[in-house]
Amino acid sequence: MNQENNISFLLEDNETSLINDEDNNILIAEMMREFSLDTEEEEEDIKSEYFLKKDIYFGNEELYYDEEYTVKELMKICQYYDISKHIKASKCKKQDIILTIVYFESLDENYDIVQQRHKMWSHMTDLMSDPKMRCYLLWS
Repeated sequence: MNQENNISFLLEDNETSLINDEDNNILIAEMMREFSLDTEEEEEDIKSEYFLKKDIYFGNEELYYDEEYTVKELMKICQYYDISKHIKASKCKKQDIILTIVYFESLDENYDIVQQRHKMWSHMTDLMSDPKMRCYLLWS
């Protein structure tokens, strides 16, 4: 047996780097506070009519856009994503527009803008459903 190919190592605890119980409790409390804030934001989003409707179609984005949006509304989404010029140039039908949006939203590099759009559309849905605010909005 060739001794040159063997690997050996030794693990030692560095007692000075260990976190004491009090520091550990502070770290846990901080992580729980951050988790609680994230959870509250998610719960607020879930309460929105927009997200409730979207959740009905979970996993079937194409059907969601086909059932819930007109071509004009789909073009608003394309304008938000700055892809409307490609849609207009190609003279796409509704199904082609839907496939383009679904593809755009599925790309990892578009995650932030997609989340931002969902958030903004949720706010607009809530504002438009409020009888007192609706008269102050122009959503053409």
